[in-house]
Amino acid sequence: MGKEVAHISGGNKALYIIMAAILIILIGYAVWGLISKGAISGSNLEVSNLTISKDSLVANGKDFSTVEINIANKEGIPASNMWVGLKITDITKATESFSYFGWYSPEPNKSFYQTDENGKVSYAIKSEIAGDINYEIFVTGNSQSDGNGYQSLDKKFILHFQPSAQ
Repeated sequence: MGKEVAHISGGNKALYIIMAAILIILIGYAVWGLISKGAISGSNLEVSNLTISKDSLVANGKDFSTVEINIANKEGIPASNMWVGLKITDITKATESFSYFGWYSPEPNKSFYQTDENGKVSYAIKSEIAGDINYEIFVTGNSQSDGNGYQSLDKKFILHFQPSAQ
């Protein structure tokens, strides 16, 4: 008994090559989508330095604390051109004029700010609501993320806002 070997005809061989190429393109597109949304690359980032100029302020909408955040990868290389946002963990503590959908926003309709070439971004944080306000640091590679691209960097900080004497 001899072994039978299946042969692919020229037309079918071209079809298999085209199908394999399409499959490779689709897999590449899916991986690129994960990387560009931060699902893969974002997990490699961390807050390398957090500086808070003062943690006790007056809740008058004018007194502010300068918060500087440095983002780097796990090897310590600064993450430039990343977009950083501060999520206010208790929405009842969000001053309407300084927030945008639960994110700290010193400017109207803008809550994410881009890191510079040293991976640094700065915020001047103020509030009109007294109490302890918790902020969680998030990052995305996109300025207009769809919500799935936000990556928590598992770093939070608290600012203490005292009632205004007015």
